[in-house]
Amino acid sequence: EVSDEHGLCFDCSGFITYLMKETGLMPQNGPRLVVNTIPTCGYFYEVPWASRQRGDVLCPRDMSHVVVYEGNEKIVHASNSARYPQGGVKESNLYFKDGRAFRIKGYGVE
Repeated sequence: EVSDEHGLCFDCSGFITYLMKETGLMPQNGPRLVVNTIPTCGYFYEVPWASRQRGDVLCPRDMSHVVVYEGNEKIVHASNSARYPQGGVKESNLYFKDGRAFRIKGYGVE
């Protein structure tokens, strides 16, 4: 589900898809990302967890959620598809201490 200024809410992969399309990293008519396809979709490459940096996309090991890493153990994510404040896009502490880190191709240190 993707949000807009009219109050619809994102789920986690819808939020990442929105960010990628709004920044021109994915075509507007491109497919919606699904969490478990992030490793193979072609827009990201995996980096070691210990090498994560601001702007990386992080997932817990079980690939049950996707977040954007802000650095300093902070993330921005769509916590669930309910309306804010129960859900929606928010900043949180990174709550999983091990996972998978993905960098957007063409951005960051490669």
